[in-house]
Amino acid sequence: MNAALDVSHVSFSYGRAQVLDDVSFRVGAGEIITIIGPNGAGKSTLLNVVARSHRLRTGEVTVHGSRTNGMNQRAVVRLGCVLVPEGRQVFSTQSVHDNLLLGGYIRRHDAEHIHKTLAVVYDHFPRLLERRDQLAGTLSGGEQQMLAIGRALMSGPSVMLLDEPSLGLAPQMTERIMRILGGLRRETGLSIVLVEQNARAALDLADRGYLLSGGRVVLEGSSADLKQDRTIQQVYLGGTASAPAS
Repeated sequence: MNAALDVSHVSFSYGRAQVLDDVSFRVGAGEIITIIGPNGAGKSTLLNVVARSHRLRTGEVTVHGSRTNGMNQRAVVRLGCVLVPEGRQVFSTQSVHDNLLLGGYIRRHDAEHIHKTLAVVYDHFPRLLERRDQLAGTLSGGEQQMLAIGRALMSGPSVMLLDEPSLGLAPQMTERIMRILGGLRRETGLSIVLVEQNARAALDLADRGYLLSGGRVVLEGSSADLKQDRTIQQVYLGGTASAPAS
């Protein structure tokens, strides 16, 4: 498999607390993978390490074959890997349009490309076009999630890391967000790493999945196979317990 993103033997600690322990996974071009697991498993930390929001201490990450160890977050974005963080983190006192322009900051010297990308984002998210002059803080949760994804798209990514995109959203909006992500993959070839509390929605969308527990990958496979696994069924797909939020 031609890897858009290759994470190899990554470990990470907060002080003496080991959060990630020898984690490895690969994402092919145009592939969607999901990472599921219990609260405190290290899922969000993993995305932040890949995006270089957290310093990589042990292991290696490559984006399209380029090693990111030692790079800062901006350099990783320039390589084509962008993080949509948990909680969306839009600029609430800025307009929708200005939020999107801020997402294209890496390309600020290429006005033509920014204009074309804006048109693509508004085409995928017509609701954002309707609200382009509205303050981001006044949008609904679902609209803010659309804005966070649209802002990430403005950097022209080939790999998108999404941290809990359904958090706080109604089921209908969660379904809509997942459809949008699937459409982006089909139309642009975008590779996606999805950390998601709604394991059923994530596995329905993804090609493959990884179960992270105690900072380690304890199970991996195709989404179809994972949905048939007894532990996944009982804990994450409506059995005796439900998956807690990341």
